[in-house]
Amino acid sequence: MSRRRKPKRPAADPGDQAAHLRELMVAPAADEPLPLIAVVGGKGGVGASTLAWSLACALTEAGVRPVAVDAHPVQADLATIAGVAATDNADLLALLDETAHAEDLVTITPEGVRLLPGARGSEPRTPLDGAAADRLVAGLARLAGKADLAIVDTGPGLAPWSQRVCRRADLVLLVTTPDRLAVLDAYATAKRLHAQGQHAVQLVANRCRDAQHAAGVHRCVALACQQHLQAALALACSVMEGEATGRATPSGVAELAQGIRGWTAARATNRLALRGAA
Repeated sequence: MSRRRKPKRPAADPGDQAAHLRELMVAPAADEPLPLIAVVGGKGGVGASTLAWSLACALTEAGVRPVAVDAHPVQADLATIAGVAATDNADLLALLDETAHAEDLVTITPEGVRLLPGARGSEPRTPLDGAAADRLVAGLARLAGKADLAIVDTGPGLAPWSQRVCRRADLVLLVTTPDRLAVLDAYATAKRLHAQGQHAVQLVANRCRDAQHAAGVHRCVALACQQHLQAALALACSVMEGEATGRATPSGVAELAQGIRGWTAARATNRLALRGAA
């Protein structure tokens, strides 16, 4: 299943998050699969899973129907964060080995979030390669009438499996902390994404002291991308230190969710217009 090439658009106002999303996430035709937002950390421990979960909760509260997908099949962080017990043969692995459909595997968490969990501690029953990633995307397409978009937690780094997922995504949220190694790994991940043709990437600066600190983290990675890749890297949102430790949604994530909510509303309008013209 090939995805439509995203046309180039005029540069958006750097301060307008909704404009960034409109620029990156082009409204698809009515027959295109469920939109994907991939959340990836350049290294482990930067809070990518927590960010994915917070965004899914914020979107649900905003009236959007996301499905949070734990695409780290043997380390079900999203299920743990959500307080959902992993169930044998009712997780991502069942979708990948085609023993179950996505709609049969999705569970509703106490927060009302749709969750497709990974499997904690289980060895994959099928190779985690590009073909498996394609089966994941195809399987999620079956949720198009039951969800508005998928938020896919790909786990840290870019293995061949997660690279394919990110390449198929409409938007990649690249999570980093101010830690020097995390920043270096974030740039390395952005470089690999760029090399595979994925240019719809935005940075999330996590665990920052304040807005100025977050701006400095973003500037460091963005300048490297501009100088070495000739690519712009917008700041999707920033999360202050301590904000992501409780159950409350971080303010930056809530703002990002509102931008995505506006995009999903525009997408729904586009689909209705296409059906009316048919």
